[in-house]
Formats: sequence, structure tokens, C-alpha cells
Amino acid sequence: SNGSHVYSFYVKGAQEKALNEVASQIGILPHRPHNPITQMYQERILTAPQVVFANALVIFSFYFTPPKTTEDFAQLRNVLKEDQPSLSRLKNLRNELVQDVMSERYLGEVCYQFSDILKELYSMFENGNDQVALAAFEEKTMEALDKDPRKHIVKTWFLFNKIVVKHNFYKLDKAAVCFRLNPEFLGQSEFGWPRVPHGVFLMIGPQWRGFHIRFTDIARGGVRMIFSKDRTAYMKNKQTLFQENYNLAYTQLLKNKDIPEGGSKGTILVSSRTGKNLDKKQIFLQYVDAMLDVILPGEKDIFDALKQEEIIFLGPDENTAGDFPKIGALHSKERGYSWWKSFTTGKDPYLGGIPHDTYGMTSESVRVNVNGVYEKLGLNQNSLTKFQTGGPDGDLGSNEILLSGEQYHAI
Repeated sequence: SNGSHVYSFYVKGAQEKALNEVASQIGILPHRPHNPITQMYQERILTAPQVVFANALVIFSFYFTPPKTTEDFAQLRNVLKEDQPSLSRLKNLRNELVQDVMSERYLGEVCYQFSDILKELYSMFENGNDQVALAAFEEKTMEALDKDPRKHIVKTWFLFNKIVVKHNFYKLDKAAVCFRLNPEFLGQSEFGWPRVPHGVFLMIGPQWRGFHIRFTDIARGGVRMIFSKDRTAYMKNKQTLFQENYNLAYTQLLKNKDIPEGGSKGTILVSSRTGKNLDKKQIFLQYVDAMLDVILPGEKDIFDALKQEEIIFLGPDENTAGDFPKIGALHSKERGYSWWKSFTTGKDPYLGGIPHDTYGMTSESVRVNVNGVYEKLGLNQNSLTKFQTGGPDGDLGSNEILLSGEQYHAI
């Protein structure tokens, strides 16, 4: 109830190296009561690292297990193939129904039932995911499962192993676990993404989960921290997290069409179980620190099959404005990141930044542009009517309401 957990250990015969490896995973172990993943740890079916890996599989499967294509769906899709808006609505409806049924608790039960397959996949992950051996094991497993209705979930586990190109899983001193994924799988999925991103990160922290998506190598966008007023809102936010992140990054790409930088976005969904006294800046720094683990050149204990330098640009967004850009930049400097000055926008001027809040980069400056258009056209805003697509619950939409003088018809 207060956000704290106490662990007691009786240690017998373990070497220091083994203890350190377990200790590095304790902070991000899932500890949800009556959850199958937690249960497997309590019953010693899985070790601590295997449980953290299993939890990552559950989260990945929750967002990326392709829905089954039934004969009815295929027929409807064929009928609507010329009507793209209706086809898109059909796919969205199917995806929502699938996620309603396929909860993370259910996915945890699948892990419990197929713990032997999970252990073998972990062993392959631990040894660097030899793609030939992985493909052979997948073929053998799929044949064995044959018509098992959970087959498509297990297949998504194999997909996870295939597309992880970089991670900090075995770094002893880590704030959260970070997986850099090969985004090509999104172009082959049933979800119908309009464009394959350049890079996708999945991050899992002690009290949160998050993504970072960028559509070009050089891309900029904010990091949004998402809170939920109750359990129901959290479940909805959890379901839509990746879709929201993708949409925000893709929209940013379209908005950035006339500048050299493409679009990106990050999201941090804070658990509904987190206490009221949570430190937002600590969670933000955990997100930043995990990302730095996998982008800093030559970082120790990092698995790297990508073999190329990545430069990331972050910015403020909802719940990460104010001091957040500054502390993110300074933390990256402390970690030895050579591009720390460009790591975040919206920093204090003494760090070479332009604070977004002070100068209203995404509300006041837009309003100045609108007022300039009115002046050029000889229009009086007080006599104009307005329909606004950004609502009053976000800082940008609320600022626009305060700054504007038009007659509102709808928000």
C-alpha cells in the first residue's frame, strides 16, 4: 500500500558473482500477488533472471501477438478492401476485442503452462540468440503444439528473441531493463501500421513500462509520462500504450516534414499500484538511464547485435516539462554521453537550451503565428467561431483556450 516491498533471503553456497546477478534483477522482478509469473518465482520453477525475461515476454506478447484471422474476418476484410476507413475500423475493433480477452494474467498462465519452452528460449537469449538454432527450435515447437489455441502466443515469444538486437539485461547496475528491437516486424504484422519506424525501444522499470519510437535516424520528440486516476483508466492506458506512442511519433514525423529531423516519441506508463508519494523525476531518470545503457558506445555487459552508433534526441511532453530536460541532459553528461547537449531540448539557457515552458514553444509561439495570420488578413478573432481538436485536459489544449479570443462551438 505504501509502494515498498521487503525481501528476505536465506543464502547457502552461492558465489559473489551469482549473488550480484540476482541482486541486479530484484528491483525489476514482477511482484504482483496471485500472478502466475510471481508464482513461478515463489515455487522456484524459474530463477530471478528467467522471471524478468518471462515478464518481458508477457509484455511483448500483450502488444504484439497477432490476432487470429478467422474465415469470417477474412471475408469481411475482402468485402471492405476498397473502403479503407471501414477496413481500418474493422481491424481496430478486432484488435480491441483480442486485447480484452488476452490479458497479461492469461499470458502469464501460458508461461506457467509452457515453462519448459520458456526456459529453453531464455537459454538461447542468454547465449545471444543463434538464429539458426532458434529457427530449428521454433519449427520443432510449432509442430508439437500443432492445433493448440495458445500456439500463436508462443510463436510471439520466438519473435521477441529474433528481433532483440541490443539490451542491458545482464548489466549489473541498471535502473530498468531496455530492449532495442528491430522494427521490421511491424511491417509484417496484422496490425496494419502505415509505416515501419527506424527504431523501437521497449523498457520495463520497477513501477513503469515504456516505449521509444523514432521514424528516422535523426528524429526528435518528447517523452510523455502517463498517470491513471484509477485501475480502470490504467487498464485502458495499458492497452493503448504502444498504439498511442506510435501515433504520437508518426504525427511528429508529419509535423516535422519541413525540417531535417524526423519524428519520435517516448512514453512512460506508471503503474496504478504506485503510491502517491512517487518521485516523477526518479522514474524519468530510470527511463533515461536504461536508454543510455544501450546507446553509449563501449558500455560494459551490453548485448549488441546492432553494431552501429545511435544518437537519441528527447524533449519535454506531458508530465516531463520544467526541470526534466535539464536533469536528463546532466545525467547523460555524468554517464559520459558525448552528445549530452543535444540529448534533450527545453533545457535551461545556461546549458544551451530554450525552455519550452518559458517561451511557450508549442502553444504561445503557435498562437503568435495565428495572430499574425489574422492581422495579415484583417480579421478580428473575437468575431470568429472555432472548433478545437485538442481538449482542455492537456497543457497545450488548455493554453490555447486561455490565449484565444474566438467564439468556441466545440472542443
